[in-house]
Amino acid sequence: GADGCPGYAERSGGYGYDAARIPWRIGTDYVWWGTPAARDWLVRVLDWVVAQPSGIEGIVDGYTLDGVPVGTIHGVPFVGGFAVGAMAHSQALADALAADLIVTPDVRYYQSSLRTLYLLLLTGYFPPGC
Repeated sequence: GADGCPGYAERSGGYGYDAARIPWRIGTDYVWWGTPAARDWLVRVLDWVVAQPSGIEGIVDGYTLDGVPVGTIHGVPFVGGFAVGAMAHSQALADALAADLIVTPDVRYYQSSLRTLYLLLLTGYFPPGC
């Protein structure tokens, strides 16, 4: 696909590699500023993650907008985005997702860069801007 990810074109209208960063972005808003709307959105998304029968290990790299998995790769962009989002949900869920993020392999620049950004926020080393 356009970004070097398998199956990207088939998922570009759903929750794919571009959308995987949204929980991180909204999670950053929540962690930095405590925005209630950010928390509400994140709780809804993470409630969906928790409800998945496949569990954390079953998070894949693409979903339809109805939440049906279409990806096959358990990857950093998705696990990490949900880990940051879980900071608005519960400490236990954030810890579980972060533990999975640490051991999930990455082989590309995009995944490695996102892992760094996600872990900076998860560990408190991504301070708010001015």
